[in-house]
Amino acid sequence: MNRHCLVVMIVIAAFCGPAMGAAPQVGDKAPAIKVAKWITSKPASLPGEKKNDKHVYLVEFWATWCPPCLKSIPHLAKIHTKYKKNGLVIISISNEEPETIAAFIDKKMKMPYAVGSDDDMATTIAWGENMAIPNAFIVSGDGIILWQGHPLSDAMEKTIEQALAGKFDIETAKTEALASRKFEQLMAELMPAVEAKDKDKVFDLLDRMIALRPLSLHPYLIKREQMREFGMAEQIPQWEETTFTALKDSLTAMRDLATLERRRDIAERNAKLLLRSALRANELSDSRDADILQLLALIQCELGMIDKAIASQQQAVALAAAEEKDHFGKVLKYYQTARELAREEEHKTPG
Repeated sequence: MNRHCLVVMIVIAAFCGPAMGAAPQVGDKAPAIKVAKWITSKPASLPGEKKNDKHVYLVEFWATWCPPCLKSIPHLAKIHTKYKKNGLVIISISNEEPETIAAFIDKKMKMPYAVGSDDDMATTIAWGENMAIPNAFIVSGDGIILWQGHPLSDAMEKTIEQALAGKFDIETAKTEALASRKFEQLMAELMPAVEAKDKDKVFDLLDRMIALRPLSLHPYLIKREQMREFGMAEQIPQWEETTFTALKDSLTAMRDLATLERRRDIAERNAKLLLRSALRANELSDSRDADILQLLALIQCELGMIDKAIASQQQAVALAAAEEKDHFGKVLKYYQTARELAREEEHKTPG
């Protein structure tokens, strides 16, 4: 298997992740939440306990050992601060021991919402024993699942706002959830088609996936790699332009595109696409996301824009959470030192 084919396999496997066993679907009644111990404050009520029009619930599953979960915690903290006065209740469940969770919150990262230790896996099993984490559910006041997905998804906050305003359309949500399940089925069919080098089937599956989920980045990137695999490299620049145009209004897609493009072999990166996607992600976040600013600074530095990298990193330091400021500051110092070294080299006399 050549390297490009291997890249596609890794992307497919990463996207699909572990299947969710017996997980509740949009429109279903939310399972019970059983907690052995509340590590932070106990919520005033739980989903489904009683009809409660005053609240909308965000139920998240996470773990202290999960790096993606640690990325979502600051975002959830912002969501909590922004919407708690409107009735949002965030409940974060880990199946780790209470002492492990408490030590994490005390020493590493504050979680200003309700955090509980699962009661002998009862909650995890009820909500989807094999779910990938972090994973979040939005639940209505009367205990109905409205949305399920990654807590950094653009759709999560939109769902919260609609639910709190009483404007959420459950039937539309069911239709979208059905489309998502179909998308996952197509993704599962894609791996054997790629392995078999079945060009027609590969591109048919990818086009159908894009039609179902036009703001999902992965099929666009897989199609680019498959163009290379099938000797269609001359079409890639136009496809990259199509990708950017299709996804330019999605913060998640732009952030992920910049991140993944930077991880590619440097000989195969599209420098223009890399910078454009990072700049657009920063624009969509109103220059208020420390992680996106740090990513932009890194890309600017690598492209030789050291002064702009320093300016972006200074903004990132100002916005960083308390526990991250030291790291962000060290990165800034690195860029400043790099600029000084570059200037020294410029003024050296040749020979």
